[in-house]
Amino acid sequence: MAVIKAEINEAMDSRASLDVNQDGEVSAREYGLSQPSTGRVVDEDGLDGHARGYFEREDYDRNGVIMLGEIARGRAKIGHDNCGTAAEPVQFASGC
Repeated sequence: MAVIKAEINEAMDSRASLDVNQDGEVSAREYGLSQPSTGRVVDEDGLDGHARGYFEREDYDRNGVIMLGEIARGRAKIGHDNCGTAAEPVQFASGC
């Protein structure tokens, strides 16, 4: 359980650092600014197809931004099922 909590904290810190305007959300553009140039074609947010896939995978509610709750929800699924939503606190105990 401690490993999962540590991974969640690391992921949240990493993504929170991408939140340039400090609004609690990481937009596709902010995410794109963090991606190194690969020489591939990028979209209007600066994301190539590979990076766009990663962004969309972390945007659980598909609203175009990654919120810290979504990051926690995604990392909490490692090791057990989390039945909460992105807006709810992460539940580390098993069951719903």
